[in-house]
Amino acid sequence: MTTSTLDNDNAGPPPIGALTVAGFAKLYNVGRTFVYSELASGRLKAHKAGSRTLILRSEADRWANALPLKEVRS
Repeated sequence: MTTSTLDNDNAGPPPIGALTVAGFAKLYNVGRTFVYSELASGRLKAHKAGSRTLILRSEADRWANALPLKEVRS
């Protein structure tokens, strides 16, 4: 039996082009209130599609990469 790359468990889910506020919060393990705070401060940008607030995946990645690094004390 052969498996295609679509059946490969290691491939992970397909990339998502945009996230809802709830999806962003779940992905980054933060609360919805925190997401709205980041949006209000301008540190995170979103688009509106009707009543839905959508955060582009590229913007989510930019936001995550801009977070300060945790210093490890030895």
